Amino acid sequence: MSIVDERGRLFGRVNLVDGAVAAFLLLLVPLGYATYLLFRPSAPSIESVTPTAVTKEEERITIGGRPVAKFKVRGNGFTPLLRARVGDADALGFVFENPNSADVLVGAIPPGAHDLVLLDGRQEVARARGAISTEPAAASMSTVRAVGWLVNLDDQQTTAIAVGTSLPPDRPAYRVVALGPVAPAFRRLSTIDVPVDNRYARRALLSLKCDIAASNPCAAMNVDSAAPVTISLPGPGGSFAFEIEELLPPTPATPATLRMRLTTGGSLPIRQGDRDVLLDERAAVVSSVAGEIVTLDLGIDRGRDGWRYRGQRVVPGAPFTFTTDRYEAAGVVQSVEPKTPQP
Repeated sequence: MSIVDERGRLFGRVNLVDGAVAAFLLLLVPLGYATYLLFRPSAPSIESVTPTAVTKEEERITIGGRPVAKFKVRGNGFTPLLRARVGDADALGFVFENPNSADVLVGAIPPGAHDLVLLDGRQEVARARGAISTEPAAASMSTVRAVGWLVNLDDQQTTAIAVGTSLPPDRPAYRVVALGPVAPAFRRLSTIDVPVDNRYARRALLSLKCDIAASNPCAAMNVDSAAPVTISLPGPGGSFAFEIEELLPPTPATPATLRMRLTTGGSLPIRQGDRDVLLDERAAVVSSVAGEIVTLDLGIDRGRDGWRYRGQRVVPGAPFTFTTDRYEAAGVVQSVEPKTPQP
């Protein structure tokens, strides 16, 4: 019996062409499986998580909050479609670099150790237990004094917010150091101020924590935006808005005597005892007036470039201004004498 008969059948049973097609298809099965094993994406895995610095660009582009920490994540199988979760909160961003490296941007999280979880859609694909942690001491980096206005207050808040108010009770975000009188509230529209019915404002000096919250005042005052910068703070009867005009150091100021020569003319109604509108104890107070020479007692702060008063460098020849509720005086510093011995 021949292998292929006169009708082209293999062993008289199978058509030769059909057999070749079947053999080819059978060959494709292991070939396809081998290709799948070779080219299939590896399952994501996390090998290491290390903290790194947050850049200003990342602070600007992050949506949903201000990043307070960034972690470099190394491993395998990363894709741009993954997202990250830190503990029970979604990360602010998962920045894909390549299949073996990515950055995770973290917002405000409680102190302690948290799992880093990578998800593909809703499915967890990788977890690093306790990989991201913050210490309780790191939750509040420092404290600053902020000068500005409590704005858009209602009747209850004008009386409930007082010197010494500090909220929330378990972890205070601020403390009221000084308050000015209650004034009508205004809303700024372009170049005009429009009164707001049944709302009030008060000049205020607050001690603020440079916290990891999205309303972190230290970060807010570092962005390229003109003052005032408005943040929201917890208050009695609901949150309130605080417009920060300037920040002051948290350390006590150095008492000093400053003499200035007026450049605004001698017609200003300057009198002994006049005080800068600043609520802080470093506010300049007129101690004497002799023609165009005005002597001030004030508090100054040591900076990296010398002594400063409310951001103004106080050295002979430097311009200097101070403002009271009746006038604004401008002049040139003649001398400045700190009242404490210098090292």
